Amino acid sequence: MIGNQGIICLEPVLISITLGKGQGGEVGIRGHETLNANGLLAPNRSRYMIWNLLILTVAVFIVANILPGIQIKNVFTALVVALVYSIVSFFMGWLLVFLTLPFMIITFGLFKLVINAFLLFITDKLIDDFKIKDGLTTLIAALLITLVDSGLHLLF
Repeated sequence: MIGNQGIICLEPVLISITLGKGQGGEVGIRGHETLNANGLLAPNRSRYMIWNLLILTVAVFIVANILPGIQIKNVFTALVVALVYSIVSFFMGWLLVFLTLPFMIITFGLFKLVINAFLLFITDKLIDDFKIKDGLTTLIAALLITLVDSGLHLLF
């Protein structure tokens, strides 16, 4: 952009675009996306977080219905579990990964499953309507939630 005195301004400009189904039937970008100053597409972060939370909710609900050692009241409880698990993981997950970095390196990242199981255990203790029977069930649930969550992310 050229400023008032003929000087080029390098201020970032966000352009909001909304694309949908075109006249010829072609499908463009769904929803509300923004372009950053470099002209690259930047996804709406709040939509991304909500989408991830919903996928994790479905994963928790599916695993709770598959494993007999997990008791969950309803889908709303699965949403609360996904939200609490996400918050616990946000505040503690990076610290646990950092503290157990030697184990993460030795096991080629498989120790992250133990960390996820521990975070799920903490989530279990924080929510009354979500119960996991024992440690082995927690470890299996953490593995299945990770697999289902990853699979759903691949599909959607």
